[in-house]
Amino acid sequence: MEGNEAQTRPCLRRMGDDLFQTEQELGFFRLDLEKIRRHGQRIAFCLPQIKLDLRQTERCLAQIVPHLLLLEAEERQIKACLLPVKR
Repeated sequence: MEGNEAQTRPCLRRMGDDLFQTEQELGFFRLDLEKIRRHGQRIAFCLPQIKLDLRQTERCLAQIVPHLLLLEAEERQIKACLLPVKR
């Protein structure tokens, strides 16, 4: 029986060490999960404001685009008028 015990002790010690290391890793994993959860909450808190900002940006662009199209048309007209002068 003593021979078995001598072989079993180191094995049990390694298993205990492995268990301790696994518990430590789980603790770190839990901390990481908590950080991820907090970041997710912050993102979720910001999303409504981001959506509002995007809608406002879309409205602004909708107002700007027609003016840009007019400017492009005027630029083409000006270039068309200048072409004969360059020759």
